[in-house]
Amino acid sequence: MQKQFVVRGCAAFFITCASLASGLIFSVAVAQPTEPEMQVVVVPKLDLEKGSTPTESSLEEKKLEKRLAPVNAVAGISEVVGRTLKRKKMKGAIIMIEDLARPGDKLD
Repeated sequence: MQKQFVVRGCAAFFITCASLASGLIFSVAVAQPTEPEMQVVVVPKLDLEKGSTPTESSLEEKKLEKRLAPVNAVAGISEVVGRTLKRKKMKGAIIMIEDLARPGDKLD
């Protein structure tokens, strides 16, 4: 008689575990994915030469996942317009803060 109880008890235990596991799997499957955090970066619409001063029409803003955007990327067109470029920037390349000369900087 005791053996039957042990077998039935084990079966009940496994059924309970299986039910819990399927409930966990269902919960995970129903969870909604979160939208990645985005960051704005600035890129040239065309190749810009070293020493040039970009205009608003030569630049565009793009959104990247924050985890993919460089920490030192310029975050708005207004930060670039009227500033001199210290190095050549190719079309589509992200403009970094260090790419922009400060007033009084000499270009090599």
